[in-house]
Amino acid sequence: MVLVLSLCSIWSGAAAIENLHPVMTESDPQSNASRQTNSKMTLDQTLEEACLANPSLKLIEAQRPVAEAGIVQAKIRVNPFYQGEFAPAENTYRFYMITATTQLGLKRQRRIEVAKGLIDSTNATIRTMAWKIRQDTESAYFELAIAQQTLQVMEDYLETTKRLSATTQKRREARDASGLEVLRAEAAVADAKAQVVPVEVRVQQAMRQLNLILGRPPENPIEIMPPAFLSLRKSSARIPPFTTLISQAEKYRPEFRQNDADLSVQASRIKLARSFWWPDVQTTMGMSSVAQNANNDWFGSRLLNKPAWMLTMPIPINDHGQGILATAIAAYRQLQQQRIALVNQVRQEVNLTYSSAYATEQQMDILVNESLPKQARILSMSEIGYKNGVLDLTAAITAQQSALATRINFLQTATSYFQALVQLERAVGRPIISEMVQQGGK
Repeated sequence: MVLVLSLCSIWSGAAAIENLHPVMTESDPQSNASRQTNSKMTLDQTLEEACLANPSLKLIEAQRPVAEAGIVQAKIRVNPFYQGEFAPAENTYRFYMITATTQLGLKRQRRIEVAKGLIDSTNATIRTMAWKIRQDTESAYFELAIAQQTLQVMEDYLETTKRLSATTQKRREARDASGLEVLRAEAAVADAKAQVVPVEVRVQQAMRQLNLILGRPPENPIEIMPPAFLSLRKSSARIPPFTTLISQAEKYRPEFRQNDADLSVQASRIKLARSFWWPDVQTTMGMSSVAQNANNDWFGSRLLNKPAWMLTMPIPINDHGQGILATAIAAYRQLQQQRIALVNQVRQEVNLTYSSAYATEQQMDILVNESLPKQARILSMSEIGYKNGVLDLTAAITAQQSALATRINFLQTATSYFQALVQLERAVGRPIISEMVQQGGK
């Protein structure tokens, strides 16, 4: 649990989308599920649950005890061993020896350093996976929010066409509309119903995806707080400057921490390989006994006991771990080159994702501030005009379809915008979206 909470600190600073709610900290999954079912989940609550319950994250967290077990293994010293001779009775010589191995060159300490470095590397891998799960959660959250908003738009469009059909029927009864116009209005209603179906499927698919990321049953009902961007209000949140994001990426990307941890492991392995230049000395100590009697009778005879001591030390001339050392040095240099390549890769990713996010941000501003208000006004005027007999059915249907196309275009742009923000956050390695939400809520 300590590790899980430390991973959750990676996501610290995440705020709610519109209204800030306390982050869930209950340890009881049933109480969590009850709370989330009865209230709409904000983005930070969704991230918190994913941090605690995502199956993939739990799986990789299970690697840490395995890495910790490496320290236990590294601390183990070479077992001493016992030697004794139990010869036939006619032999008068006996010996009993204990041999202990002494590892020179700080081999045990170097093994412990490598094991500790592997724990740091494992923790870095867990942090990298946690960061990936964060982006997956945000993508699924935004997809569900936009799918639900799209469904609302299509349902509004369906209601508008129904009102238009009802108005046409009244005009038909007043002999102000033809049967053809009634049929066209009914066809518009049928087309609107047909367009609602795939959107409903999209909502269900997005809901299942978010549930799977959260470790919930796929069909579990879930309600989320829609992002403020979808409320058609101008947001004061803006993407940070490009130069700021570049410097932050080279500091916060989890891949850099992973590279640092792997470099530390390889440096410790180089020290361990060099310690093989020192031999392992074996010290043998014991007693040798000789029976003193003319008949070679061991039992009941007098014994002459003498201490025995022997030192065994191999000379590392041909094999002193040079292959292990060369491999460790090559791996260390490879990681150094990997870091250089990673810097260039990160800069390219930040550049591409920033350009995409900035472009869609500008599109969002134009749609929110200009296109959508004008289309809403046109739709209202056309509906009133047709009801009063000023406009014909074609003009009213055209206005409805134009307004629908603009709202769908806005939602598609919002989809691209959110995904671009998620990719930008992944490229930078820090919670940009949460900070933008906090900034936009002020």
